[in-house]
Amino acid sequence: MKVKSNPKISVCIPVYNSEIYLQRCLDSVIFQNFDSFEVVVVSDNSRGRDKYGHNAKKIVRMADKKAKKIRKQKDLPQIDFLFVEHSKNLGTLETRRTLFENSRGDYIIQLDSDDQYAENALSTLYNY
Repeated sequence: MKVKSNPKISVCIPVYNSEIYLQRCLDSVIFQNFDSFEVVVVSDNSRGRDKYGHNAKKIVRMADKKAKKIRKQKDLPQIDFLFVEHSKNLGTLETRRTLFENSRGDYIIQLDSDDQYAENALSTLYNY
């Protein structure tokens, strides 16, 4: 997953046994109309799987591929995905610290992996 420099927003998503919801969460991010953001996903040594048996890393890879196709079709700038996985479960605080340390955006937004953004959420928040 190629990394560009200096996005305006880093969308930070922690994952721990919530893979069943992760694709829906990532889809809500992919479809944002904002033009300068990255997605940082940290798995806290999660062992969860989605309904197809995919782990968090696989789900993020598929979302990255899907984003490239969809955002090109909609003439939106490409977004970067970064996936980090803890080798052991460190808990919520350390997972959020890892998200922060790996973020490059001017602003950081937390999005839990079982939540979704509304349409145009990033542009609305940024403009506000």
